[in-house]
Amino acid sequence: MTLTPMATSINGRGKPILIVESAGANWTSFGSLTFTPTGVTEAMGATVNITSSATNDRLLTATHSFLLGQKVRVAGHSGSTPSINGDWEVTEVSDSTHIKIGVDITAGGTGGTVRRIPDMSNVKVGMRALATKTASPAPARTVWGKITAIDAANWIVTVDKWRQGTTEVTPDSATFSVNGEVIELPYCYELVESFEPDVLIHPLFRTSNLPNRVRTKFFGWKYVAVLDYARHIHADVLISMRPALNLKENDNLVLIPRADKPQHQYNVYHGDTVQLARFGRAPGHKKTVFTFKGKETIPSWPIPESGYGYGYAAHYGTEL
Repeated sequence: MTLTPMATSINGRGKPILIVESAGANWTSFGSLTFTPTGVTEAMGATVNITSSATNDRLLTATHSFLLGQKVRVAGHSGSTPSINGDWEVTEVSDSTHIKIGVDITAGGTGGTVRRIPDMSNVKVGMRALATKTASPAPARTVWGKITAIDAANWIVTVDKWRQGTTEVTPDSATFSVNGEVIELPYCYELVESFEPDVLIHPLFRTSNLPNRVRTKFFGWKYVAVLDYARHIHADVLISMRPALNLKENDNLVLIPRADKPQHQYNVYHGDTVQLARFGRAPGHKKTVFTFKGKETIPSWPIPESGYGYGYAAHYGTEL
């Protein structure tokens, strides 16, 4: 089959996924984790021995790593007035062996421990959980899942599944994090992908024996995807797109054109304005088209492998 990479497009209906990668993590684990095929349970941090003092209302600890604003749990402590056993927030970090938890201690006590507890108030349904699968002797790879439920009291995060490309795997790393959002878009009326050569052309000086000389340098392929919802799009889809339409300066946007091929991912940006139009009494909108352009150039051809660029719509639009 002859490929024509100068103007290759794939036309068909696609069910895409958008991932918003935040510049900072919404959550980074610190305890001992328990992974399941559809979730992860966080545990409390390491215990630190303490005594309490009425002087400056501080806790004297072994060397600690607590930070201002973290949630901690005091247990097994005795003799203080009032009792400080329970869950608190670190209100001051005096030094590496003293912290405050916002309690007016009138009499000091001894014994017991303090340890950090998870505060998942920034973790929401729809966010992306990241973990690691070690595939010895191959290098470890990142796996991810869309958060579907959160049990904040027991520090359990449930995901739809852990993905490593098209394979579902259970992570085995000692940490996980929550980063950004996963936006699952419905089937669009038309999904068109195009790949154009990224070429730098230098015209050279014209000579009598070699007219119209040029020097070219090929860098790869520019990627463009157009998701056409111009006939009809529901308001709830636009609401789900909100994180992708309100990116911060250092956030990244990743497009997975087909949910059944999550290994094909492109770093993109919104390449055009979004238009909306209400019509009649129907619950939806018209004119909505999302255009995404690649942030990086795809270096090779085929693009990127069999199934994208081969067979055109035979393997794309007709099999969704």
